Amino acid sequence: MSGAPPKVPAIFAGQVVTSAQMNALSAVATFLFGKPSAYVQASTTQALSGATSINFPTKIRDSDFMWASGSPTLLTVQTPGYYRVAYYVPHAATNSVSSVKITAGSNNPQVGATKLCWGGSASASGAVVCCGAAGVLPVYMYQLDTVQVVVTPGSAVSTDVTTMGPASFSMEFVSAGY
Repeated sequence: MSGAPPKVPAIFAGQVVTSAQMNALSAVATFLFGKPSAYVQASTTQALSGATSINFPTKIRDSDFMWASGSPTLLTVQTPGYYRVAYYVPHAATNSVSSVKITAGSNNPQVGATKLCWGGSASASGAVVCCGAAGVLPVYMYQLDTVQVVVTPGSAVSTDVTTMGPASFSMEFVSAGY
């Protein structure tokens, strides 16, 4: 499914639809029913000290090859467009800040540039806290741009996946932007 999403053909009232237009409509419907998405989890404890990229070693769903076992902290865009992300990271009690880190890939005019967005914070005493956020990424994502979850705890702690369930991270295609 990598590459640009299919475009909806222009069809006007009263027009006889050609087979090429019907094929284009079919391609759009197929794309929408199987649009790019990935959902990954971390069900093992991970140490957090300073700004830490969360490791998500378990792929639950990945329709567009965004997740790779060799880089389990990243989801890599294969189909350009706008994406919705959501993440959830439970960890031992501490103040913390979390965010989604976007890194521009080799197809992006701003190759190498990074941006933090969709930040979350957590604060508690004597309990497990959870960092998380969700929303549409505020920039157009080019093929090979990467996205990761970064948590910065107030002090060295570990993720707590036994009390609150596994950490999770998802990314889903929303729009091609045209």
